[in-house]
Amino acid sequence: MTNRRTVGLMVAGAAMGVFGNVLFGGHMGTLAQAQTPPAGATAAVGRYQLSAYGYGMGNGGAGSRTGYGAYVLDTQTGEVFAVEARGDLTSIGSVGKK
Repeated sequence: MTNRRTVGLMVAGAAMGVFGNVLFGGHMGTLAQAQTPPAGATAAVGRYQLSAYGYGMGNGGAGSRTGYGAYVLDTQTGEVFAVEARGDLTSIGSVGKK
């Protein structure tokens, strides 16, 4: 009996949610709209790609080790940068054409 009541309340709640959304919102969702880029800025859009990482070893006591950082790729020049923890951005090489 408890399971039927729980399922009934869940169905009624979902139906009320859909009804309220349609009644007050007008439809079931709104898609986000991107801003148009300023004139002349189209070449810089998507210029950099970022890959972040993090790791942790141990249980937080003595001898535990954690780290985090990121790699940044400049897609126009092919240069790759790295930054670890709170350090500076350093160049680690360049992507060569094959």
